[in-house]
Parts: sequence; structure tokens; C-alpha cells
Amino acid sequence: MLNARARELTVAERYARKLAETADPASPAEQLRAVWLLGDILRDLNRFDEAETYYRARLQLVLATLPQDAERVLNAHDALAANLQHQGKVEAAEAQFRAAVAWAEQGFPSGHLAIARSYSNLAVHLLQLMRPIEAETLFRQAFAVVTRTEPDGAIAARLLSNLAATAAMLGRAGEAEQLQRKSIAIIEKLYPAGHTAVAEGYRGLAALLESQAQFQEAERLARRALAIYTAALPPDAAFLQIPYETLAQILDRKGAPGEAEALYRKARAAASALPTGHRERIKADAQLARHLTERGAMLPESRTLNRDAAVWATARLFSYVGFTEAAKVEMRTYRSLFQGVLKTNWLLSQRIR
Repeated sequence: MLNARARELTVAERYARKLAETADPASPAEQLRAVWLLGDILRDLNRFDEAETYYRARLQLVLATLPQDAERVLNAHDALAANLQHQGKVEAAEAQFRAAVAWAEQGFPSGHLAIARSYSNLAVHLLQLMRPIEAETLFRQAFAVVTRTEPDGAIAARLLSNLAATAAMLGRAGEAEQLQRKSIAIIEKLYPAGHTAVAEGYRGLAALLESQAQFQEAERLARRALAIYTAALPPDAAFLQIPYETLAQILDRKGAPGEAEALYRKARAAASALPTGHRERIKADAQLARHLTERGAMLPESRTLNRDAAVWATARLFSYVGFTEAAKVEMRTYRSLFQGVLKTNWLLSQRIR
């Protein structure tokens, strides 16, 4: 059953398709307006595979329009890259993010914020692929550009948070915490208390503190972040998976397995809005399965979750063209998942004996 927002978007899709059908073939501007609108509507309906067609058409149209508008071309590359990322097409997404960087460096003067944005977008993607060394270099380049003009602005705050996540991944926990607290100090001056940017600052710090076993402050921050997110976002927003998982992991380590399980289940439900086989859906299944296995509870369900996740993880690995570095990195992230398949099957076999 569609919620109110989805119903409105479905109506908007119908009219956007009519707009596309009636666009003048001789008018690139009309065609661009139609494919741009339809792509964004399909994205908001979580139909990323269909949206990709329109984002590719949008990119081709802005490249073909003379004189070329540098900002429009950059935005079109970024939109297609984000779409591919949502579908889990990580290599294709990286190619588009790199194309955006090349275009920004070519189309804008040195020190322009558009260049910093392109560096940051590529770096975030690389960080998600567990490539922190490459990501850190790009984040620092972006930060150097931004601090020349807006050292206390929203972009600087976001880059500080990204640098914190990178430092944490590289094992520099103390530095990561300092960077995240600096980011929050800027964010709290820029946004009202209920803004999602504030929530993300709190959530990021909570995750860092959890990794240092500072559970009391971590839990307090994670609960504040989740409260803001659930008040600000639609209940079926896929992004809610992240704050649910952050709090679940803290409670898991703190010794509150019942509440942690409920949150892992909410995270999995949120992730179901993503395409089947998406990395985040695989992660949501694997985390709930791991939690249930460690508790020795619901082992048949844990086995099913692990098996389903393993099937999609294997399919993702086979989707790579060759055993590239990106494929190797992703394969390593599934090590614990495949171990979980073995563990649940072994535990269930012990019950049969």
C-alpha cells in the first residue's frame, strides 16, 4: 500500500511522462527538463534502475548543449554517479565521480567550491569501498579549497566529519574524535537543533565513541540522532537503516541484546527500500543474522538471513569485470558473512545430533 508521499510521486510521474512524450524533439531544453524531472521522481520512488535511463539521457543532453554549462554538466555527472551508487554499481559510479572531478578541474577556476565538491563526492564513494588512504587525500584537497573561503561553513563541517571517519578507519581514533567534535561545533551554530545535519554529527561521534568503548555518551548521542532522523524523514526512508544500526551496535556491545535486536530489525526493514542485492541490504541481513547467532536465538532464521545475504554477495562479486582492486576490497567485507553461514549451519547440526 502506497503512503501519501508515494501516491503524490506516482501522480507526478504520470504527468512527467506526458511532459516527456510531448517534448519538442527540436528543443533540447524541453527534452532536458522532462528527463531531469522524470529521473528525480523515479529516484524518489526508489526505482533507481529505471531512473538510470533518464539520468544518462540528462548527461548526454547537457553535454550536447552548446555552449556547455559547467555547473549543469557537473551536476549531471554527480546525479548519474549517485544513481549508480544506489544500485550498488560501484565501479560504474566511481567512473562517473572521476569524470565529475575531471570536468570540475577543467571547467572551473582553481579554488572553486565545485572542485572541492567533486573531490569530496569521489572520496565519500572510495571511503564506502574501504579505500581510506585514497579518500583521505581527496578529503584534504577539498578541505584546503573550502577553508580559503568558508572555513566555518557547512561544507567545511561535512569535510571535517568525513576526515574523522577516514582517520577512524585508519586506526587514528583520538584524531577522529577531535575532528568530529570540531565538525559538530560548526554544525550546531549553523542549523537548528532538529536538523538532520545535527543528527548526522551526533551519529558520527556516537559511532566513534562506541569503537572506543565509551558507551554511555555514545548511546546518548545515538538516541538523539535517531530521534531527529525519525522526526524529519519519512518512515520508509532507506537512510534510517544507518542510525538504527548505529544505536543497535552500541546497545549490542553494552549488553542490551533485546533492544539491539529490535533496532537491527528496523534497520533491515529500512534497507528493504533499496534495490535487491544492494550492499546495504546485504549488510542489514548479515548484521541481524550475526546478532541472532551470537545470542544463540532463532538459528533457523539466522541461517536463512545469512544464506540470502551470501547469495547476493556472491552475485555482486561475479558482477565485477575481472578481479579488480574494488572487487578484492568488497570481497574482504563479506568475510564475516561467509563465516556466519558456516557458524549457523554448524550450530544447527549440533542440535540434530
